[in-house]
Amino acid sequence: MSDLAAQVTTALSRSVQPSVIARGAAAIRVVSADEDGVITLEVPGSPGAVLPVLARIEPQIRAAVPGVTAVRLAAAPAAPSSPVQPARRW
Repeated sequence: MSDLAAQVTTALSRSVQPSVIARGAAAIRVVSADEDGVITLEVPGSPGAVLPVLARIEPQIRAAVPGVTAVRLAAAPAAPSSPVQPARRW
């Protein structure tokens, strides 16, 4: 993990993550940090729920970690679906 990614992870765990979890969202994970300061995050959930979260946390991350120039989202892997069981007839 790069130094920038580690700083973002620390900032997330200290200030951003608790408020995101309190609002019902899942944990945020740093996927990557490139040399230009672009951070890629993985936030599980539907796009309708995730995009407002990103809009709130990006300014917080950029303020906490000066080297961050942009925050992007990566699609979280889909949860495995269980096969649909046919209805039982009694």
